[in-house]
Parts: sequence; C-alpha cells; structure tokens
Amino acid sequence: MLTTLLVLLLGSHGIADTSRLPVLTVEGARMNPMYYLRVRDTVVAEDSIGMVLGQAYREMFFLIGQRKLRPGRMMGFYYSSAPPFVLDAAIEVDRVPKMEPGRIRIDSIKGGDAVIVHYKGPYGQVALAYAALNGRMRELHVVGDGPPFEIYLNSPATVSDPYELRTDVCQLVRPAGK
Repeated sequence: MLTTLLVLLLGSHGIADTSRLPVLTVEGARMNPMYYLRVRDTVVAEDSIGMVLGQAYREMFFLIGQRKLRPGRMMGFYYSSAPPFVLDAAIEVDRVPKMEPGRIRIDSIKGGDAVIVHYKGPYGQVALAYAALNGRMRELHVVGDGPPFEIYLNSPATVSDPYELRTDVCQLVRPAGK
C-alpha cells in the first residue's frame, strides 16, 4: 500500500530504493522577513536542475564576494511542477546591495505564519514533502501566501548518502478566504 502511494506521488521512475523511506516532520512556524539574491531560469529536463542551480549559485556567490555581503541559506523557488521547470536559485543575504542590470536580482520575503516540512531524503522524492505540506494546509484551513520554497540545509557535495540530504519545504500561509 505505501509503495503504491509512493508510485502514485512520484511516478514509477521516482523511487530509487523502496526499502528506505524519507523522513518528514511538519510544523507551523513564524518566519522572519529576509532579503535574497535570485536567478530565474527554465529547465527542460529534471536531471538538469542541479547543474542549473549550481551555475546560478556560483554567479551569486561571486556577487556576494564583490559586494561584501554575508550569505545565509541557499534556497530554491519552484513555479512549476512539471517540465519545463521555472525556478529561482536563491541565497539569503544580510542587506540590499546596489544592483546592476543582469541575471541576478534582489528580492524579499515579508515573513509571517508558515507551514514547514522538514524533509530528510533524496531530492527525487521531495514530492512527498509537498504532499505533506498541502495536507497540513488543508487541515489548518490556510492557503499559500506566495510561492513555496525549499531551503537546502546540506548538499550532495557534503553528504554521500542521498537519504541524509536535509531540505526544509516552506510555505507562508494566510487564512483561507482572506
């Protein structure tokens, strides 16, 4: 039954190891406002997302060094759930820098009430976190207030086991009907 549910949520190609499952914890939280640099891009194939994010993060870290900013969390905003994927690679920063025209933009999150799914597992199964997020939002009778986003707490560069990857899937929320 659980394997069937995973196949329905992820598609038959999304399950790499059915003997291990990701770990999910869902909570309500209050998020603080933040500024972040972002690069928007479109990715045709799911297996290219990591390469596109990596290039965007390199560009932003170069700008962070130039502007003497203090980087915070690395994030991803996803505006589509099927190809072509429209996404923002993002890095939290401590202040608003002087910006010039180009791919890198400055943006902000206003902060407020949020639902957060603490997800530990392969990126290819993160759809489980979104399903949990949507389920909790229905239970709480709240709707999204802006796009959901992912905060990457570690990376494949530092963790060899994909089941040790940690991602927070966050959604600012407001009461339904407002």
